[in-house]
Amino acid sequence: MAENKSSRILGTEYLQGRPVLHVQFSEQVPGLGEMNTHHWMDKETWMPMRTEYYNVKGELKLVDQITSYIKDLTIEPEKDFRPEQDDYPLIPMMLQVHG
Repeated sequence: MAENKSSRILGTEYLQGRPVLHVQFSEQVPGLGEMNTHHWMDKETWMPMRTEYYNVKGELKLVDQITSYIKDLTIEPEKDFRPEQDDYPLIPMMLQVHG
């Protein structure tokens, strides 16, 4: 990582009944202090399940969270993925909560 950025694994937790890896990313903002972002990544799919953004004062400013997902989705590349399309078959549904 860049010299003003760092990361650390905070452990395994459960979110929506699924095991997730909790990772913290930190960045030094010149003249202001440290800003942190917390990610909870699904340990099976590696999809981000939740992200929390904190300002340099440590105040929670924004939360992104998966509100639903599709289980056992089967994709047939020749039918479901066409590069000429602007939309793709896998788009997680997110809920943004402003702090």
